[in-house]
Amino acid sequence: KQWYQRRVRGNMKLWWPVAESMIALIMAYKFSGNRTFLNQFSRAFDYAMVHFREPDHGEWYGYADTQGRITHTFKGGPDKGCFHVARCLWMCAKLVREVVASGGVEK
Repeated sequence: KQWYQRRVRGNMKLWWPVAESMIALIMAYKFSGNRTFLNQFSRAFDYAMVHFREPDHGEWYGYADTQGRITHTFKGGPDKGCFHVARCLWMCAKLVREVVASGGVEK
């Protein structure tokens, strides 16, 4: 448990809100057609891929500082299992396919 003892501070960027915002934003775009939601989804997705994604072994790191630098190098723990990121990406891919199929955005 010692590896998990580093404190999370209130001003940090956490993987969970970013992952959930990605799902919520693409879902909001699908149902509203408001491109602001699509633009915000793109920003959240890009942030996650640049700051949380671990390019060599997969998965996401969980915690970054306000400049986007990783603060905790472990990728799992009591609050973050391997299911969550895969679920987020699967749901986003599914929703994007549905939006494209309905003619909601350019292919």
